[in-house]
Amino acid sequence: MVDQTSTSTRRVKWLERVRHVAWSGLIALCLAIPAMLHPVDQIGWLIEANLVSKPASGEVVFVGATDDLADPRTPQARQQLATLIMRLDEAGAEEVYVNVVFDQPSSAEADGALNAALRNFSGNAFLVRYLDTSLNVEKVLRENCSQIADEVPQVALDALRNYLGYIWYMPFAVEDGAETLPNLPASIAGISGSAKDDFPVVYSFDLASVPTYRLSNLMDENAELTNLHGKKVIIGQSVSLRRDAPSLPGQGAVSDSIVSIFAAETLMSGHPRYISGLLTLLATLALLLLICPIKDRAYRSAAFGAVTMMVLLMPLVGPQAGLRISFAYALAALIFYGLLRLRTKWARDLLLIDPETDLPTFAALEGDEDVASHVPSIVVARIHRFEEVRRSLPVELHGDYLLAITARLKAATQDAKIYLGPGHLIAWTMPEKDPALLREHLEGLRALFASPLVVGQEQVDVGITFGVDITPSPYVAPVSYTHLTLPT
Repeated sequence: MVDQTSTSTRRVKWLERVRHVAWSGLIALCLAIPAMLHPVDQIGWLIEANLVSKPASGEVVFVGATDDLADPRTPQARQQLATLIMRLDEAGAEEVYVNVVFDQPSSAEADGALNAALRNFSGNAFLVRYLDTSLNVEKVLRENCSQIADEVPQVALDALRNYLGYIWYMPFAVEDGAETLPNLPASIAGISGSAKDDFPVVYSFDLASVPTYRLSNLMDENAELTNLHGKKVIIGQSVSLRRDAPSLPGQGAVSDSIVSIFAAETLMSGHPRYISGLLTLLATLALLLLICPIKDRAYRSAAFGAVTMMVLLMPLVGPQAGLRISFAYALAALIFYGLLRLRTKWARDLLLIDPETDLPTFAALEGDEDVASHVPSIVVARIHRFEEVRRSLPVELHGDYLLAITARLKAATQDAKIYLGPGHLIAWTMPEKDPALLREHLEGLRALFASPLVVGQEQVDVGITFGVDITPSPYVAPVSYTHLTLPT
């Protein structure tokens, strides 16, 4: 009987934990619909970007200009750019990307010189077209003027930051209506792909390991360009002139050319595979379900802590395994599950102690492992006219009334722990199971209750009836004490 009751109790608690797992998963899924937890994922990725550092390949070089190269009022800037491209060709640069949109013509001489320098470049020379948002909120690729773009291959740049200012994903290609162009980072990395497919951008590369030069320094006649032999060179603005300039973790707003280099380095090093938040959530819920049947509370708590630690470390461990992991919804499920379990524990703890007397309740008796293992006799006392007597006493004496009764009971039960039940029930355990010994014990209690109790300044007569459970089950008597009734 004890084993059956214990098994039934464990099954109820196991099902309760399973329900909590289900509710936690449902709440996390509801939060996933409006993408409420995306900022949490990004915080994890920002931490990863600032804690993990690895060198860039050094194959992609950035040349930054402090002046606005696209300003049509300064044709000399375009003339200098044409001269630089020719010098890069002489130095043996492999590819040149001019990450500036020349949407307005300048002088015919300057535009012609830049066009000729691009077309005559020995390697690959590209103009870049930005993806912008039009007034009617449509994404459009800005055009380079024909005077410069004629017969020059072009690539696109989708560098639209998100609401936090970061670019975490980039497409392999960019489409504008019927036109599709390779995205700048994919072109640098030599990887082709669809405009519908994107890749994560990893910011763990050390910015200091990216070769950078000032355009003005390279224009010096004594400047040494041999280090650029075989390199892929991006020429752009040192600081983005766009109002929606993207941010680099730990650096603030930077040129979109820098973000493009980080994206290209990501592809060149083998871009991480993205693990969606739904997949991590399902995996976490599965682990929680595996934990639910564990009988020992300490082991369950340790397993829950291990799962929580695993989820928290996903942003740091994932990149080492070539993964970009969305972990926010798994973390949310763990938090809600923990809150539900704490609420249950709090409710049980509240039920285990009577608030008026601080004595343990029948719920505590049912969960007492010592009682379950030793299976003692359980004595239950029913107090007659309990509520009637309580109503006759001041409210502040209600607890004293119960304590006076239990104090008298303890005078005969020695070290027995007294448990309070609903209304008018009191219980305690005894090691004896001989009915004769139990009857003798209860007759002694009857004699004790023959005299009235003193509660405050009041004398109160107490009528009490005793019941004893001597069956193998330690959980029956607290609810129904019909096995052996011995009236006082």
